[in-house]
Amino acid sequence: MDHDHLFHFHDNPNPACPVGRNIHKILDGHLQDAQRALEQELAKTTLADIQQETLACLAKDAAADQQG
Repeated sequence: MDHDHLFHFHDNPNPACPVGRNIHKILDGHLQDAQRALEQELAKTTLADIQQETLACLAKDAAADQQG
């Protein structure tokens, strides 16, 4: 498995199929752009950010449990 690529699909497309024959030419660049954008967005996020969001969700859950 290729761990450098977020999007992985169809290792052996059928060359006799018009879609299969062209799928990587058509989608690979778009998928690389999407992966790059996701990586850039995630680079702005720290573990402290995730911890803070998690604690906020847990606090909301606890408050909802107490009400209901």
